[in-house]
Amino acid sequence: MRTLVLAVLLSLLSLTALAQTRTTKLINTIVEKARLFEATEDLDGKKTNEILALLEELDRALPERSMQERAQNIVGPWRQIFGPYTGTNDGRLQRGMDPRQIYQIVLPEGRFYNITRLGIAGRFVTGVLQGSYTVTDTHVAALFENNGFLTRTPRDTDLFALPELIERGELSPVYLPRNFPPVGELGQLYEVYADQRYRLIIGRSPSFKRTAVYVMEAM
Repeated sequence: MRTLVLAVLLSLLSLTALAQTRTTKLINTIVEKARLFEATEDLDGKKTNEILALLEELDRALPERSMQERAQNIVGPWRQIFGPYTGTNDGRLQRGMDPRQIYQIVLPEGRFYNITRLGIAGRFVTGVLQGSYTVTDTHVAALFENNGFLTRTPRDTDLFALPELIERGELSPVYLPRNFPPVGELGQLYEVYADQRYRLIIGRSPSFKRTAVYVMEAM
């Protein structure tokens, strides 16, 4: 009897190790693909669909978790490796925007900032998209509330550090009229996976022409 129990335990441990190896390989493959596709156009959607298929495979391979559990690690600053580069997710690169400097900073109080570097009329400004989020049973609901920019930023300050200065009142973005897209829209973020290094998401928004994928790294 003791031998049988030991054999069952060893079998379970082996299956767990195999599952962990599989998910680790999938995560690494997704990140490698994202780095390969980083800052490139995806007009036909093939790159997005390739990563989407891997994300769906990873989601099936991971243990079943509630969205609350999935969202436990999302607070903090993240840099987008690959994902939407325009507000409509049409696969184009937004003119004047640095596609390697797209950040999302998630605050624990239910707020977030999307920060980008933009070139406008021959000068650089910092794009600021601010919103709030709630964790539902099926996704993280992200409501876009303010869209604007900063005309000045402190020297030698990382873009992902700017929301802290905004929150403290040390910086004041110039916000555009409230009807300026995507203000008022409610995006849906299906958090597939997040740890101390990477955050992997399937996203949908009313302005998007297709389902989005987000591969992000912690800063």
